Amino acid sequence: QEPAGGGDTPARPMDIIEATENALDLNRYMASVRSCGSGGAELASLTSSVDKTQSGYPLLGESLAAHGAFVEEALRRISATIRQKWKVARIALVVRLGVVEDRELSLIIAVSANRWRDAIDAAQYASIEIKDKLAASIAPQCLGKEPKAAAALAAVAAAAAVAAAEAAAAAAAA
Repeated sequence: QEPAGGGDTPARPMDIIEATENALDLNRYMASVRSCGSGGAELASLTSSVDKTQSGYPLLGESLAAHGAFVEEALRRISATIRQKWKVARIALVVRLGVVEDRELSLIIAVSANRWRDAIDAAQYASIEIKDKLAASIAPQCLGKEPKAAAALAAVAAAAAVAAAEAAAAAAAA
């Protein structure tokens, strides 16, 4: 079911789009998305934490620690798509990069909207785009604890819709 469009609005400055090596503070991001005057009475959130006993691959954040700009660009594109599909007020898409300890947050998605269905559908869409598509495109290209940096970079670049030549140049420089 495709929801009614919210306009052709790109990611807004009030959106929180981060790929960071710092610990994620759920309360901070929830308060930012819930802030007064945002026009979004309904709030949907999804979080992921690290469970190192369940993964055979390096974690997404560990694989992409050196490529935060590409991850943030992919998150901005996801935010812009959300704004095209749903009428939302505020969006927070935050990925933890680098080494994350067991049980620490690795992903926060928070969306506010006037209608609960818009908030929930937008948060679900962001989760699918980040966890299933972005993570799935990178995980098979990682070996043991060391990812194939160029392959991981190309996968993130594809998710961010960056030209292959530009991604290759960035990989060569890395």
